[in-house]
Amino acid sequence: MRRLGIAGKLVFVSALILIGLGAAVSWHSLAQLRSMLTQETVRRVEAQTLSWIQANPFQIVTGDPEVLERLVKELKEKEGVAYVVLLDVKGRQVASAGAPVQRERKSTAPGGNGKSGVGETVDAEGGRYYEIEVPMSREHMNRDLDAMFGVAGRLPTLGLVRVGVARSELERRLAALVWRSAPLYGALVLVALGINIFLARRMARPVASMARAAMRIAAGNLDERVETGVELRDEVGELVRNF
Repeated sequence: MRRLGIAGKLVFVSALILIGLGAAVSWHSLAQLRSMLTQETVRRVEAQTLSWIQANPFQIVTGDPEVLERLVKELKEKEGVAYVVLLDVKGRQVASAGAPVQRERKSTAPGGNGKSGVGETVDAEGGRYYEIEVPMSREHMNRDLDAMFGVAGRLPTLGLVRVGVARSELERRLAALVWRSAPLYGALVLVALGINIFLARRMARPVASMARAAMRIAAGNLDERVETGVELRDEVGELVRNF
């Protein structure tokens, strides 16, 4: 730092400030973007699951194992779905597709009262998932079930659908968004640094010129004059004119 001139020090300090502010803003924006992406994905997968329930009420209620396996595989093919587990009203697994052999529920936020809930799971290999738990309730199914299956009228829910969303997929999408924004961010940083360099040189040149003139005057050259910076209408220009 001691070897840098005024312009170099100003540019160096400005660069540090820009980097610090950029890092803080980027961290905050990244956190907000991750939260928005997660919420959007969870809402979309939940909507897909509800549509799946509404489209297949009779097949689900009849409980045919082969039919249920086919249905959960169809749901698993939807965008963003990593696995599907179908549970009956007693909580027993009746069908699944793509589910890890071993997975542990780390946390959960059940909806209750027939509402969906979102939890987190981790498989045996450390893969992390958001798990959306959607109850198969009467309001999600065709009302003709009341006439065809008396059980539908007596039970608040007919089971649960647990749909996993891989967090690695969300991170991949987030990284893609960040890389698409990186060139713009880099261009803005370069423009800001360019402006700082211009302003630093604008201020440093008159000061350097006065320093050289002061050395010549000290050596006996009393006719030395400073012209650089006279036109400036700020404190540096006033200093040059007074000198």
